[in-house]
Amino acid sequence: MSIRDKEMARSMYASMFRIRRFEEEVFKFYKRGLMPGLAHLYIGEEAVAVGACAAIRPDDYIGSTHRGHGHLVARGADVKRMMAEILGKKTGYCQGKGGSMHIMDMSLGILGANGIVGGGIPIATGAGYSCKYRGTDQVVLCFFGDGASNEGTFHESINMAAAWDLPVVYIIENNHYGITVDIDRVTKEHDLAKRAVGYGIDGYTLTQIAAETRDLVARAKEGRLAPAEYSDGTFSLSNLGMFGIENFTAIINPPEAAILSVSSVRKKAVVITDENGEDQIAIRPMMNIQLSVDHRIIDGLLASRFVEYMKELLENPVRILM
Repeated sequence: MSIRDKEMARSMYASMFRIRRFEEEVFKFYKRGLMPGLAHLYIGEEAVAVGACAAIRPDDYIGSTHRGHGHLVARGADVKRMMAEILGKKTGYCQGKGGSMHIMDMSLGILGANGIVGGGIPIATGAGYSCKYRGTDQVVLCFFGDGASNEGTFHESINMAAAWDLPVVYIIENNHYGITVDIDRVTKEHDLAKRAVGYGIDGYTLTQIAAETRDLVARAKEGRLAPAEYSDGTFSLSNLGMFGIENFTAIINPPEAAILSVSSVRKKAVVITDENGEDQIAIRPMMNIQLSVDHRIIDGLLASRFVEYMKELLENPVRILM
């Protein structure tokens, strides 16, 4: 495991532990009658929120549920302000007026938890439409439970998202109970991911994702991937450095938007400026990279900024961990 992977694993474990401890404290207050309303705990589902939120950017959005404390903590919400809100204090996120089921923070992309079963799904879908309308590359994670998947808002929202190709990922947290009703009493098919197929989009369970990922990795290592499994992408990386090629320009693979050319690393004499402002000749490892872009899709200025950012990361790899 790389240093970056180890740091990410520690961070994700710490986030899951933080959620568990937060919910345990909430339950203590609830049992003592110190908090208004109900306590819908996220205990046992910590990994779902942490894993999902780790995959998105700070400017993306999440839609939550009445059981949403874990989503908010995983997204980086202030646990002190959350607890203050749950206890009805003015220092809470909503000045104590929202309570446990209605915490939001737009600065973190948290669209708000929702006390209505399925009520957050159309809100998240609307945020996805906003992203597409504004032409951004943001995405929305929409969390909801198995009970909400039986609501009309689910079917209407997912149909709209599919028809308009909205950037929304719908995550069903299936604990087999809609509040107090067993899933067996209200749902014939327990594999709720299959419902996505009816709307023309892919639906996967966690076990299916894990199995497919293992299969793809194994076949990629053995060189047995089919062309359809590595084509129709958006970006390619072409590396001829292992053949000693010092410089080359790669051709974009349609319908992709760009391709990055990576050449060999060679030691060269370069001019550097020392801490005293004096220029000196030094030997440094140098590598040429070139980016070819489709200017119908990507502006040249954005492409040049991307190359500059790549250069900064390669010269200062510790920044990748920050």
